[in-house]
Amino acid sequence: MNIAVCDHCPPLKTYRSSGASTDSNILGNLYSDAKKHLSKPVALSRRREEAIDLLDDVYEEASQENWDGYGALPVSSETYLEAEKLIELLPEYVSIPEILAEPTGSIGFEWILNNNKYDFVLSLKGKDEIVYAGLLGVNRIHGKEYFGDSLPPLIERTFRRIFQSI
Repeated sequence: MNIAVCDHCPPLKTYRSSGASTDSNILGNLYSDAKKHLSKPVALSRRREEAIDLLDDVYEEASQENWDGYGALPVSSETYLEAEKLIELLPEYVSIPEILAEPTGSIGFEWILNNNKYDFVLSLKGKDEIVYAGLLGVNRIHGKEYFGDSLPPLIERTFRRIFQSI
């Protein structure tokens, strides 16, 4: 069998067997990865590619039960896809956040800017909502917003407030 290598494709991963033949599982997972990769917009900025790479690393580390050794829930593929959508929707003026897995199975995005004057955190769990909290100067905000096909207006306004003031 010949395998074509793409310079822009994510690296092949090791997959667990679910009872079917090992070759069948590997091919099925490779197909899923290729389909996901090919469905991404071709013109992702370098900054977004870097954020997706960080997200991939977090997902690979935290997609198994008890990934932290303290009983953490795994990050689901739905959560991964929602986090990927968030990255693709981030305005160009927004810097790459710290991306981390949370013990609840969520993926968190954190921006700490201007000597801790601004601290903004978003959390996703694949449930079409963004949970957020922030310290914006002397003001504090927190809440939940529905996350559909675009960034919620409140989140966009918060990004403008943070990144246009630094």
